Amino acid sequence: MKLVVIVTGASGAIYARRLLHVLADLCAGTWPNEPAHKDLQVDWVASATAPQVWLTELGEPMPQEIGAPAVPVPADEPDEEGPVVVPPAVPSAAAARRGSGPLRASPPTEVFGSNVLARGSRAGSPSGTPTLRGRGPESERVVSQIRRWDRQDFSAPFASGSNAPDAVLVMPCSMSALSRVAHGGGDDLPARACEVALKERRRLVLVVRETPLSLVHLRNMVAATEAGAVILPAVPSFYGAVRTLEDAVDTVVARALDHVGLRVALTRRWGAPESP
Repeated sequence: MKLVVIVTGASGAIYARRLLHVLADLCAGTWPNEPAHKDLQVDWVASATAPQVWLTELGEPMPQEIGAPAVPVPADEPDEEGPVVVPPAVPSAAAARRGSGPLRASPPTEVFGSNVLARGSRAGSPSGTPTLRGRGPESERVVSQIRRWDRQDFSAPFASGSNAPDAVLVMPCSMSALSRVAHGGGDDLPARACEVALKERRRLVLVVRETPLSLVHLRNMVAATEAGAVILPAVPSFYGAVRTLEDAVDTVVARALDHVGLRVALTRRWGAPESP
C-alpha cells in the first residue's frame, strides 16, 4: 500500500506526530501483535507553516526522518542509563537522524519515542531535546519505508497520476488546505497530492481542525465531499475508557487509519473488550 501523509499548519500537530509513530512501528514490525507491513510505503510532506506550528505545540522540531527500534523494547524495562518514564497509552517508539533521503541537506532533528523516551543529549543534538536511548547501534534505525519530501519537490512519485498513491491523509487539515481541495487550487506538492487523489479516484481523508466553522468552511466541506474526499473532523470519542490526552488522540488517529485502509489495534472500539 502506498500512503501519502500531509501535515498542514492547522493546530493539532499532536495528531500528526502520533500518526507517524504508528506508521513507523507498522513498517518496522514493532507494533504489538502486528507483523511488519512490508508492503506499506509512506511518503509525507509538510506545508509551509506546519513546522512552526509543530515546534510551537510540541516544543520540538519537526523530524526529518522517522525511526523505530530494531527490536521492540518492553515498556517496563529500564535501559543501561537508568529508568525510563513511559506514557502507558503510547506503545510506539521512534528516533531521528540526519537525513539520507530526499531532504538530506536539512539539519538533524529529533523524533520522540515512547517505549524508550528520555531527556538527554546526543552528539549533534542540542542538550535537553528528546533522544532515544538505545541498546547498541542496532537498537535504532531509520525506517526506509517512510520518506519526507519538500513541499516544492514535484519529483515525488505521488505528484503524478501515473504513480498515484492508494490513499492521501491530510492530518491535521487547515481550512486553507480544505479550500484548495474544494476548488482545485494550489501550486505546491500537498495540493498536487490531493488533486491526484481526487482525479484518480483514490482515498482522500481530510482531518479538519477548526472551530467554530463559518459558512465558507461548511460549503468547502460539501464541495470536497462531492468531489470524493472524506471529511473526518479531529473530534475525539470518549466511550473507550479514555483517560489521557494520548488516549483521546488515538481515537482520532485510529479512525483516520481505518478510512485509508489500515485497521490498527490502537484504541478500544465500541462493543469490543477492554483491551484494544
